[in-house]
Amino acid sequence: MVELITSNPAIEEFNRANKAADEETSRDLANRTAAFNLQTAQTQAPLKLKQLTADTDLAGTRAQAAAAQAPYAGPKAAAELAASRASTASTISEMNIRQAKLHMDAFTQGLELLDRGDVEGAKRVAASVGDTIPDVVINNSQMRAAVKNVTATAQQAYPNRPKDQMAYIHAHIHELAAQQGQGQPVNPQTAPYQEVQGAPAMPDQAAQNQGETERIISSLRQENPSLSYAEAVAIAKRAPNGDTLTLRKETLALNAAKSDPNYASDPVATLNSWRGRYGLSAMPGQPGTAPQRPPNVPQGSAFSPSRNQWRDPQGNLYDASGRPIAATAAAAAAPAMPSPPVSQ
Repeated sequence: MVELITSNPAIEEFNRANKAADEETSRDLANRTAAFNLQTAQTQAPLKLKQLTADTDLAGTRAQAAAAQAPYAGPKAAAELAASRASTASTISEMNIRQAKLHMDAFTQGLELLDRGDVEGAKRVAASVGDTIPDVVINNSQMRAAVKNVTATAQQAYPNRPKDQMAYIHAHIHELAAQQGQGQPVNPQTAPYQEVQGAPAMPDQAAQNQGETERIISSLRQENPSLSYAEAVAIAKRAPNGDTLTLRKETLALNAAKSDPNYASDPVATLNSWRGRYGLSAMPGQPGTAPQRPPNVPQGSAFSPSRNQWRDPQGNLYDASGRPIAATAAAAAAPAMPSPPVSQ
């Protein structure tokens, strides 16, 4: 039997050598990769350890913070809930005030239209906010005059409170209509001052005046931060009706006087001088008190408010600013000046 040659020994040896070379190359690459990975891991290990330690510390800190805040979680939630409710209540209150103002504005506009004889126009204005004007107000001029006086009183008694204004007006309209139904005459002049059921209580007038004074003081100090509270009070009391122009003049006069060199020696006279320049009346000094003694007036000198003069222990006279008064003028003056009650 004859055996046939099916392969080439030289080719097989070539393939075997190539395969061995590839395997050696792969092993070398794997070894290099492992060495690189090991070196990288060794380099990053300290950083990873630090990061792990930091994360652990942070988790511990957060846990401590949570534990510390735990006792306050309830009160904090309650406070946030209360604040949310207060904000909601404030929003609702503002909406109610705006709504009441719409009704109040429509009512006063309706009265103006009735005075001009535009009955239909007055009805349309009232209907635009869902209101109606009582026929007794439309058809009776005396009733309408009384309601106008009541409205004016309500606006004065309850400023910025349209809901109370409307309650006051409607209570009086109901009372006036009942009086008219009983045949009693309606007096427009006395109508606002009747005590009627359902009308809100009138604010205390003293409290109103006090609130107005505080508002003026606050406004003055906002516009002039250099003003002390006492100075703002004094200015507010000199303009009790809140006259804006007078208040500004008072402030300007005070600021100018405080910048005047003479203010240190004679504040009252200096302030009065500047008040006069702004068209304001002089402010009297407090009785029984002497102004600050000028530097050139000797220690122990006495001041006479009635004469507006100083007299030193030797009998020499000086005017309020400290200038000596001539002896002839002193001699011409009335008899010796009695010892004034206040000395410095």
